[in-house]
Amino acid sequence: MHNSASFMLDLVMAECWTAGVNATTIVKVFNEAALGQMMSFKVRLPATYLRGDFEPRFSLALACKDLGLEIARATGTPMPLSALCEKEMIGQCPCWADRDASIFLTLQEERAGIQVPLPPASVIAPDHR
Repeated sequence: MHNSASFMLDLVMAECWTAGVNATTIVKVFNEAALGQMMSFKVRLPATYLRGDFEPRFSLALACKDLGLEIARATGTPMPLSALCEKEMIGQCPCWADRDASIFLTLQEERAGIQVPLPPASVIAPDHR
C-alpha cells in the first residue's frame, strides 16, 4: 500500500511538472505548503478521518474550488489523475460540501463496502518526544 500511494503521488506530481508552471515555483510551493510539510499525514488525517470527525477545517467545497485545473486546461496539458480527483470530488460536493475534505475518503469505504476501524490513539498521534 505504501508503494501504491508513493507511486500515485509521483504520477500526479509528474502531471504538475508539465502543467506550464515554472519548476522552481513548483519546488518552492511543494516544499513550503501542506505537501512538503506532510500535513495530511501529520495533522489533517489524524485530526479528521482517523477520528471520524468531519467538522470542516478545510471544506470539501473549498477543496473542489482549489483543485481547479485551469492552468492545465489553458495549456492543453493532459492531467488524467488530477481530472479524476476533480471529478470524484465534484461528484461528492452535493452531499458533503460543508464537511471536511477528508470525508472524501469515506467514498472509498462505501465503494469497498467496509468501514475502516479507527486505529488506536497511539497510532493516530504517536508521541514524538
